[in-house]
Formats: sequence, structure tokens, C-alpha cells
Amino acid sequence: MNTNANTAEALHNYPIVRQESCVMHYKCANCMAVCQDKAVRAVPCYSDGRLNSKKTAFIEPELCARCGLCYQACP
Repeated sequence: MNTNANTAEALHNYPIVRQESCVMHYKCANCMAVCQDKAVRAVPCYSDGRLNSKKTAFIEPELCARCGLCYQACP
């Protein structure tokens, strides 16, 4: 069994948010507003291993229906 291939396949189907691109700290919550499954939530953002005052979106994979609405709503 090729673990790297399985991991890559799992990550391909896993919804993620790129923290460096998320503008939630500018009061954007479009992704949270459009998510019918309530899978998106605001979490503290870390940079260089330190907690800062910014927030970023986080998608709960167990709740996510993978509909893509959050992706479409993201500026």
C-alpha cells in the first residue's frame, strides 16, 4: 500500500483554507454566511508559531458537504 498516494488523495478531497490568503480579519465572513452545513468557523491565526489577533476561516471536514459555496464566496 502506497501511503504517500493515499495521503495525497485524501488531501485532494480535504477542504482547506490558506491562512495567508484569508481576509476574515478584515471582517469578511462570506464563507461562513453561505455554508448551509455550518462547517466553516473563525479561528485564531498563527504566524511564526505565535498567536496573533487576526482570525482565519477553518472548515470542519466532518461537517463539510464539499459543495464549493465557500470557495465561490471567497474574495
